[in-house]
Amino acid sequence: LRLREGIERNQEIMLMTAHQAVRKLEQEIEELHSTLNSPPYDQRMIAGESNTGAELQFRLQCESALRRHCVQLQQRLVIAEQDRDIRADAYREARREREILDTLCEDEWQRYRCEQSRREQQDADDLYLWRMRARPPVTNDVRRYGSRSSVLPRTISKRKH
Repeated sequence: LRLREGIERNQEIMLMTAHQAVRKLEQEIEELHSTLNSPPYDQRMIAGESNTGAELQFRLQCESALRRHCVQLQQRLVIAEQDRDIRADAYREARREREILDTLCEDEWQRYRCEQSRREQQDADDLYLWRMRARPPVTNDVRRYGSRSSVLPRTISKRKH
């Protein structure tokens, strides 16, 4: 059971790591989009604030590089999401196996307790029966003493006389 718990914990940690990687890539893509779509960047490009063609070409190359980087990040994001989904499946499987084993252990423990209780009751019953057999019989034999009520008074009446 401890082994299964350890495996489940490792899978959970790997899933959390994969989820963090996906979230980090999503944030990078968001930041990149916000940079590309920010008003100051677009306005400078449209207004042509650059005095030289070299500056304009540099800005276009930077934008192109940022867009390529954005595409690469999106591709990495798809791979990271697939990895996260695989790790989520592995975690669910590890958790399911641990829960099955936990349930089996719990059932086995309940069977053991029930069997133990039955044995204790059987021992108590056997002890009672053994004591009852070892005890001298109670003399309530009507043929021997007459009636039940006559046993005690007869012994008392003999002492008085």
